[in-house]
Parts: sequence; C-alpha cells; structure tokens
Amino acid sequence: MVAELFESSPESLWSVAGRVTAAVDAVSALQACLDVPTVCVSGADVAAIERLARRVDAARLAALAAVDAAGIGDGSGMSGTAAWWANATQADGGAAARDVGLARALDGGLGATRAALAEGELSGEHAKVIAKAVRDLPAGVTAGEREQVEADLVAKGKKVDPAKLRRAARRALDALDRSEAEADAHEDQSLRDEEERARAKAAFSM
Repeated sequence: MVAELFESSPESLWSVAGRVTAAVDAVSALQACLDVPTVCVSGADVAAIERLARRVDAARLAALAAVDAAGIGDGSGMSGTAAWWANATQADGGAAARDVGLARALDGGLGATRAALAEGELSGEHAKVIAKAVRDLPAGVTAGEREQVEADLVAKGKKVDPAKLRRAARRALDALDRSEAEADAHEDQSLRDEEERARAKAAFSM
C-alpha cells in the first residue's frame, strides 16, 4: 500500500502530507492485523509499537517547532503557537504550552535528547525532564558542561522512568567537576522550585 502510494505520487516522497498519509496507511494496516482474533502478539511487539509511538511523537514535536518558527499562531489570529495548538487539537492550554516549549527546546539545542527521542529510546516525558534540567542549570555552567549534563541524563533516561529521572536531574551537577556543596545547593533549589510550582498549580485549580 505504501509503495503503491509513492509509485503513483513520486512527489509525495518529499511532502510531509504524503509521508503522513503513508504512515496513517501503515498504522491502519497494523490495526487491521491486531483486529484479527487469531493474531499472535508478543511482548516484543508491544515494546516495538511503543518505540514507534515515541518516534512519531518526535516527528510531531519537530513539525510543531517548524510551524512555530513560521509564526502560524500569529498568522491565525491566535495569541501565539500554544493557543493555536490548543485550539487545533482541543488540548488543555497548559499541555499545549508545554508541548510548544519542548518543541522549541529540542529545536534550539538538546541534540542528544532529540536524537534519542527520534530513535524511540526516550519518551516525551523523559525529554521534558531533561529540557527543564538543562534550562535550570546555574548561570555559571558553560555550554560544554550543559551538553555533558544532557548526555548524562539521556543515558540515565534510557534506563529509568521519568519520575526517577526527575530525581536524578536534581543532582545534575554530579555529572560535572563541581563540589558536593554546589550540587547540594542546586538540588535544594530544584526541590524548592518544584514545591513552589506544585503550590501554584494547586491554587490555580481551586
């Protein structure tokens, strides 16, 4: 089916819409296979589908970064990309804003995180933890050290869930040649920031 699509429309090889159509057809074929009562599904199959979903999420974020850079939100009469994305997907405003924030962070750097997400080795939640951890590093941390922290968190993220990675991220300075006192101070600040955000979120929801 996918081959037939490209044979009939060669230009779709270089079209995002054409690629999306091919991907939708492939997912439909997968769903049709899973709908067969006698089909045998293994744990490895489920893991592979999860990895595929993560790769699709990476593509979604890359596309979101592209439309953000193009100013599609401003051109639509919305207040910005996040408002446009929330309206286009009927998503919660806060969730849409977080998506746009992550898309921008990945587009503006975080090459190791972007690559791992594109390979399905990390989830979007892992990527959010890493993006925030790198963003919140002390001002004195150099660009090279930020890459070092990112690489360390990517490696850890491939082995643990987002909650455990978040705890590890509080000790991000442990990946650098910094004193234990500096690492402790950064961890304390991270915890205070998390508590403040939790209080603000609770107050907003009341």
